[in-house]
Amino acid sequence: MTAQELIGAYDAERPNQIDTGVKLSWIQKVEWMILRETVLTHSNDPRFTPRTKPGEETSAPFDPERYFDTWGLESELLAPPPYEDVYTYYLDMRQALNAGETKRYNQMTSLYNNAMLTFQQYYNRTYRPIKKSKRFLRHECL
Repeated sequence: MTAQELIGAYDAERPNQIDTGVKLSWIQKVEWMILRETVLTHSNDPRFTPRTKPGEETSAPFDPERYFDTWGLESELLAPPPYEDVYTYYLDMRQALNAGETKRYNQMTSLYNNAMLTFQQYYNRTYRPIKKSKRFLRHECL
């Protein structure tokens, strides 16, 4: 699903007066959180690892700082269906926050957190986490 498809579906379900650019910036914020907190902690997502099969041209290593340079309405979202509720609930949450609806904001925050946790659990089951190397004290350091 692209950002434009998500915004179109969101506007059809929940008519609102929020500018598309604002919604796009909110979606980008969620994308950044997913990228930093989930995707970059795993090693074998084919979208972000260089191709190294024989006969294939090796692609450049993924640079997270440049990911959003070309990101826009036509960009594919990181959370695939059926996990795109992460974005919908975040948009609801921000809309409620801007409107000063505290009760609705708290409800949407709970739904967003649950959707994000569900996506992260899916990602952990699907892709191998990067193991952190253990550093032991060398005897020279003692």
